[in-house]
Order: sequence, then C-alpha cells, then structure tokens
Amino acid sequence: MELPRPLLRSFRLALRRAGLAGQRNRPPAVLCEAGPHGLSLSCVGEEEALRYADLKPRARAVLALPAEALAHLEGAEGVVSLEEAGSPGGLRARWREGGSPRLLELAAPPSAPSFPEPSGPWSEAGEPLWRALGEAARVARGAERARLTQALLRPSRGEVVATDGRQLLALGGLKLPAGPDALVPALALFAQRPQGPARAARARGHLLVEAGAWTAALKLSPTAGYPDVDAALARAEGTASRLEVGANDARTLLLALPRLPRREEGCSPVELVLGPRPRVRAAAEEVALPNSRASGPACRTHTDRRYLERALKLGLLELSVAAPPEAIICARAGPSRLLWMALDGAAAGRGRARVMKEEEAVPTNDNKVTGPEVGRGDDALAEAEALRSRLQEALGRAARLVALLRQQRRQGKAVQAAMASLRKLGELGP
Repeated sequence: MELPRPLLRSFRLALRRAGLAGQRNRPPAVLCEAGPHGLSLSCVGEEEALRYADLKPRARAVLALPAEALAHLEGAEGVVSLEEAGSPGGLRARWREGGSPRLLELAAPPSAPSFPEPSGPWSEAGEPLWRALGEAARVARGAERARLTQALLRPSRGEVVATDGRQLLALGGLKLPAGPDALVPALALFAQRPQGPARAARARGHLLVEAGAWTAALKLSPTAGYPDVDAALARAEGTASRLEVGANDARTLLLALPRLPRREEGCSPVELVLGPRPRVRAAAEEVALPNSRASGPACRTHTDRRYLERALKLGLLELSVAAPPEAIICARAGPSRLLWMALDGAAAGRGRARVMKEEEAVPTNDNKVTGPEVGRGDDALAEAEALRSRLQEALGRAARLVALLRQQRRQGKAVQAAMASLRKLGELGP
C-alpha cells in the first residue's frame, strides 16, 4: 500500500485537533483501507473518531498502524510504501527523504475499530453547523467542569449550545439529524474552515459530520448533569434596556475594543452606556455609537470586553441588559443568542467575572477571577510540529547542497591538477 506523505501530515494534524492524538488509556490506531472504492484513513477513539476518504481507485489492501508512527512517516512530498513484515504483526515502511532511502519497522496495533456508518439519512446541514460546532468548541474550552467541555445538541430546536460557566452560547437555525437532545465532544477540529459542503447524520450512538473528504464522528451522551439552558435563556427575557448596534458601529467597535485601556493582563472591563447617546467607555476613552439605537430604560453597565467582542464577531448585534437583580447581558440575532453576566461595581474594579452554580447555565455573583481565555494549545502544538518538520526538511536539503558543493570542489581540484599535468607535459616538448 502506498500513502502520500503530505496526506499523512494532514491526517496527523487533524487527529490532534480532534483530540485523538493524546489518548493514553487506549493509544489510537489508524486503519488504512484501499480498493476500487478509493483510499480511506480512519482513527476511532473513545468519544470521537475521524476519517479521510478519497474516491480514486487503488489496489486492494488493508493495514493498521499506530497513530504515533505518523510523525515519522509524514512529509512535504513523496509516498510511503507499507507492507507486512516477515514477523507476525510486523509492518515495514519504506520511503525516500533527502534523496536517501528510509526504512522503518513497526509493530501493528492489536486492533483498529471500524469507523461508524450512518444509520439514517444525511441532513444537508451546510457550513452553519460546522461553524456552530467550532464556536461551541471555543466557548467550552474555557470550562472548569468536565461536563461543560461538551456541546449540547437540541435537534428539535435546531440549536447547538455551549457554556463555560461564565457565558452561554446558543446558535440556532441549524439543520440537525432528528433525535433526542444529546451532548457531544467540543472539538477544535471544527474551528478550521470546512474542506467542502457539510452534512450530518446519526450512526450507532454517534453524530457524523462530513465536509468534503473528512468525516468526524462524535459520541452522543445523555444530557443529565448539564445546566438548564431554557431557564437561563428565560432569565434574560422581560424588562430590559436594549441597544441595536449598527453594522458600521459594530465594525468600529471591533477595531477599538482591543485598543481601549485595561488595568492589567486579563482585566478587561468596559462600560456599556445605553441611552440617547450610546457608547462604550474604558477609563477616560470612549467609542461613540452614532448609528446604533437604544430603547427602554437608560442604564450603564460594566462587562468583560471579550464577551462583547465575541458577540460582535458572531453578528449578534441586538443587545439587552436585564433589569436587576439579574443583570444578564444578552446579544442576539434571530434564533442565536450569547448570554453573560454584567460586572457589578466591585467586580468591574477588579476585572472579575462571575461563575455559575452547579444548577445554572450562566454566571452568578461570586466574583471568581476568570483570567485570560485559554488559547488554542492543540493548534499551536500542531503548528510547532509542522514547523519542526519543515526545518528538518530544510536541514536535509542544506546537507545535500553542502555535499554537492564539496563534490564540485573536489572535481574542480582534480581538473586543475589534470590541467597542471598537461601544461608540464607541454613544457617538455617533443
């Protein structure tokens, strides 16, 4: 079986983003299948699975290799030839790197589970579902409780919901396969742009999400223990001060928010002023919102600018601030909403956000320090490893160039010696 090395690199990076590369209890295996149907690579973990498939016909072959072997076999170009070795359960990989042949002996994994197949019709969910799962992953990665690291699917409402205890995001208007509400892993994989039209289906206790040649399988888990989302959304309704942010004002505010003064790293409150002259303030600086319209009781409230920035990036431009004692800020557009708690005076002075109780889905007022949002550690690590691989390739090319130059220098010296000998022969004469 021959596998393109660039494909192995892409698959390994995708495994990291899908949370499959670092599972210790059961190190993942990559199942490689080729035949008239094409080529597929699949890896099945405890709660998620990933598959790549193309339709170019190939010779029939089935092999399984350990996922950690991809780091040795991947590359920017060329192919890897895999074959069964002489010993039972052994594999032999051959490829060329830097003009030199390479050989790697591998032990085949004891088993490689098959990828789940759809048990019902595909739903043409489109890019909105992929994007919603990506936004859910960005919210859930900041959760401190394991249950909140998952996303909630609500097919009957066409919603994907996520919360980290300080904010709640409900993205609606989605086409989801029919079925009961369920929790699924929130994967960084979906933060990447889809590689083709997206669709979804259910399969043996999983949700399948396909985009182009890539398919992710997410284990469906019961919703027991997840916060009461409907109760949280209801708390944001009722009498409230409202602000419809104009599109031009949203663009201006998105550019201005990162530049407004802040007290220290991770301390980023701003004051949202709703009234005849709506604006956003931080210290002595302010951003006017002349194209926005406020309604309801005039009010001033403090908020963490990161949540306001997220709402604007998602296009949730209808803001409302529920009357005390709730003080919930809700940003919405159509069926999609983002909820978070306003900061009280003391919390705003310390840059502290509020954290939810066990039975709630949005923050309460115990003023726990949140700190800066967690970055994309998996993506950064994957990029670092890709850079390391490219540097290693560059080092190999540099070594080959040095060897070539040395060979040319030796050849040049030999030519010079030959010419000197000829000149001496000429001096001797006939």
